[in-house]
Amino acid sequence: MDHVGGCRWFSSGDACRTRGVEANEARPLRTPLCQPECTVAWRLAQLKHEYFRLGLHYYVEGRLGARAGLTTVPGNLLHHAVEMFLKGTLVTNCGNAYLKEAGHELSVLWREFKTGQKDSHSQFDDVLTDLNRFEHIRYPDFIVEEGLTSVISFGDTPVPSPEFPAGRAPPHYVVLLGKVDRLILEFFVRASLNPKAFKMLDDFGREGLTFANPVADRW
Repeated sequence: MDHVGGCRWFSSGDACRTRGVEANEARPLRTPLCQPECTVAWRLAQLKHEYFRLGLHYYVEGRLGARAGLTTVPGNLLHHAVEMFLKGTLVTNCGNAYLKEAGHELSVLWREFKTGQKDSHSQFDDVLTDLNRFEHIRYPDFIVEEGLTSVISFGDTPVPSPEFPAGRAPPHYVVLLGKVDRLILEFFVRASLNPKAFKMLDDFGREGLTFANPVADRW
């Protein structure tokens, strides 16, 4: 196990190679079929899958809320979706304890995600910044104190802020869903997971996932 920055990286030799681990889905989550020396790797693989499963739930619920014309709660749901996908992408290399310490701070997780990557993914930096701001209004305190304007756009074209008299504009919160849609697929690519394997939704859920989604064909 090596240390890179704040992240604890596990070597590929830690992978569990015992037969039957993936095949026996009826086995309880906490009962790995491998020997003790690969139990950690098995558990991290299970955590990776669960992070992505939960991320999909937040993602679909956020899109459905946006479809209903809501903004603040869907913005928070999409924040948590990206948080889950980031943690799922990182958990097998970083370990879960480090990710729990990172909390809900997307900037920390995003920095780890980009560490050592040839592609800087800089085209998504603004998406992470915008979503991270929604944690600030998870509770109503700051909404009451500061006010807000907010918008979620089904696309990736920047939305202009509302006009207010000088010095009186409240904080403006924005989500460009088209960019979020593309970002989330990047997590699946990085984690070597197939999005179609996670799409266990009814017709309503599938419609919420694919509506005005520029990468709907990948689901």
